[in-house]
Amino acid sequence: MPSKVKKKDHNEIQNNEFDPVNLISKNPRTVVLMLDSPEETVLASACEAIYKFAEKSDANKIELLNTGVINGLNRLLSLDDKAVRTHAAACLGTLTGHAEIRKALRKTNCIEPLIALIQPEEELICHDHASLALCHLAADFTSKLEIFEKNGLQPLIKLLTSIDSDVQKNAAEAICYMVQDYQSRLAIRDLHADNRAAIREVGGMEKLVDFIGNKDFEDLHVNCMAIISNCLEDHECMKLMQNNRGLEKLLAFTVDSTSHAMQQRAARAVGNAAKNAENRKIFREIESEKQIITLFASDNIGVQAATARALALMAENSGSREAIGHFDGVPPLISLLNNENVEARTFASLALANMTSSHTKNCSLVVQANGIEPLIALLNDHKFEPQANAAVCLTNIAADEGYRAEIQRQGVVQSLVNALQSINNTVQAKATLAVAALVCDTETRTELRNYSGCERIVALLKSDNDQVRRCACWTINSCGNDLPTATDFCKHGALEILQDIATSNTRQSRFAKAALDCLLNCNLSAKYSLNNEISAQNFIQDGFYDAGQLRQGRPFLSLEEFSKSPIDAKRPYLLVYTKNPIRKVETPVTQPTSEKKHSSRRRDGRSKMRSREQKEREETAREEEQQLLLQQQLEEERKAAAGEWRPNYDAILANYIQEAQKNIQTLPNTREQVIALAKSVSDKMGGVIEKANLAGFGYELHINQLKYELKSNIIPLGSISMGTFYHRALLFKVVADRIGISTSLIRGKYTRAWNEVLISDDPEPGQPRYPPKKYIVDLIHQPGQLLLIDSMEAKKYCRL
Repeated sequence: MPSKVKKKDHNEIQNNEFDPVNLISKNPRTVVLMLDSPEETVLASACEAIYKFAEKSDANKIELLNTGVINGLNRLLSLDDKAVRTHAAACLGTLTGHAEIRKALRKTNCIEPLIALIQPEEELICHDHASLALCHLAADFTSKLEIFEKNGLQPLIKLLTSIDSDVQKNAAEAICYMVQDYQSRLAIRDLHADNRAAIREVGGMEKLVDFIGNKDFEDLHVNCMAIISNCLEDHECMKLMQNNRGLEKLLAFTVDSTSHAMQQRAARAVGNAAKNAENRKIFREIESEKQIITLFASDNIGVQAATARALALMAENSGSREAIGHFDGVPPLISLLNNENVEARTFASLALANMTSSHTKNCSLVVQANGIEPLIALLNDHKFEPQANAAVCLTNIAADEGYRAEIQRQGVVQSLVNALQSINNTVQAKATLAVAALVCDTETRTELRNYSGCERIVALLKSDNDQVRRCACWTINSCGNDLPTATDFCKHGALEILQDIATSNTRQSRFAKAALDCLLNCNLSAKYSLNNEISAQNFIQDGFYDAGQLRQGRPFLSLEEFSKSPIDAKRPYLLVYTKNPIRKVETPVTQPTSEKKHSSRRRDGRSKMRSREQKEREETAREEEQQLLLQQQLEEERKAAAGEWRPNYDAILANYIQEAQKNIQTLPNTREQVIALAKSVSDKMGGVIEKANLAGFGYELHINQLKYELKSNIIPLGSISMGTFYHRALLFKVVADRIGISTSLIRGKYTRAWNEVLISDDPEPGQPRYPPKKYIVDLIHQPGQLLLIDSMEAKKYCRL
């Protein structure tokens, strides 16, 4: 009985169980549906089938993607059963090899469970499949960022010590993708994983160099060189390589290599290392330039471009500049200037620019190798970098006068003007400096004006870039001492822009001030209107006109523009013009030989008080003024020949100056000359005016009569016979400049103007000679009286 009961119970249990089903399915959808089964054995079998199916082709992977396999596998990664998790990871490891699968996985939360599967407590086979999946996912930026944010980097690093080589490979490849991101690189460094110090400590640099020398691993040499390249950026690695002669071996292996990729990577490695100034010294010490130049023999343009880049960076070291030129590095660089490859042109021009910096010999080598023509051609390049580099190189070469003339002969000006039209700030700045260096004579400045170069330089004054604006100011300062060029600058608004810069709190600079001073010194009419002062160092020449004080923001008009305005009752424009169109143009008046004895005695007192430096400055200023006068005369001749507008000849002023030269210039000292000239000017313009009668001195009627007689607002200074302060002060300055009296012209308020002179007092016998004193010359009330500056009498003379 008991046995029967027992048998009955057993049968009841069997009746309650479902008999095993041997299912054969050839449709992947059916297998995917099995991923929803509650049975671990079914899930494992389904995963295994999916894995085998996916391994066969990419088409199978896409088919599985369309069945919704991703969601099922992602759910299985978090199950408690290790076998199921491992099988699911294996499926994802295979499927993630396809980009479309990875794209679909971005919408799921698969990365966090995969990271959990590579933790130390998981089994080795699980590490294998999960690390493969993470390796594939790390190839995409979004997934790479998520792995980093989910703290997946540290467990991946720990897998590098795994006993399984496949796990190591997967982890290393995943980390390789990760370190392409800056944050991951910093994190790895903080984790003391793969960094340069660690490589040095384990002797990695020597092993890497030896690996490069092993021809059995040529297919891996490029990757190995990439590692060496990163390490060489560190100065400690460079020193280690120098000490164990690893650099020489590396360069020798590179030269002997037949792989273009290897040579290009090696040249780039040298270039990257040469960014560091200390590393450049090491390259110079081992004389690496010769071996680097050897790489130009390659017929691969990528290798040649990388070599040019390496030499460009090495040439920042003065010793390397010398070595590159010595080992014939210039000709292959010049040959690359015409290459269609942009990198080749860019780095070759950069190398030449660096090599010619403060190096006359290399400049000579460039010229001898016919490098000027391709450099000029690069100024018209459609890429910014070659343009800027060519401008710098030409500027360096132009430091030699002979080479500068050669560059000018090859038509550089038009190309420079083309470069000035660039929208790139660097090109604008470098091309502007090249103009300053190369456009320095009458012919090239004429070309600059004809090609509208002045207009373009003035436009650059408005640049928001400080460097461009300062370079434009420097160029105006350099070229503006030529009268026609200065006039062209002013014609296009340079004066107004420079004035605006001078009043700006953010844009003003010493460059802008120098440029403004240069234009004003070449255009004394504008200087007097703007600054109300002409210094003793400025000599008024023919063509000067007093247009009155210029209001802020108003443009300064030319004399020709003033001549076109209708007659009005406003203040006239006083003109100085003593050039006789019939008379041959002469150089500035010099003292006759017969007067040398008197003039030397006259200057004796002053010369003893002046230092040698002061004399030299005065001589230089006078030479510049004489040169300026000659330029003005030549410009007037040109205008006359072209039929352009010219002011009328002032014969009265010319005769008056001749009389002063005859009667006043011959007086024995400056004091007597000043007094005599003051009395003469007063007599010429109406005589003495008592202070009480000053308001009733009717010079206005006389001036208006002249305006209507001449039918112009422009009045020649010599035609005025009744003049007040500003008429007489101008006449005094004009004549004083012609006869060698050093004086300034200063405008005050309400028609006031005066002249300041420096005069030394004659000492008593045996007494020391004191420095000269500054006086104001009275031309109105007591003509010839010298009023000590800052005295009460001087202040009353200058003020209403």
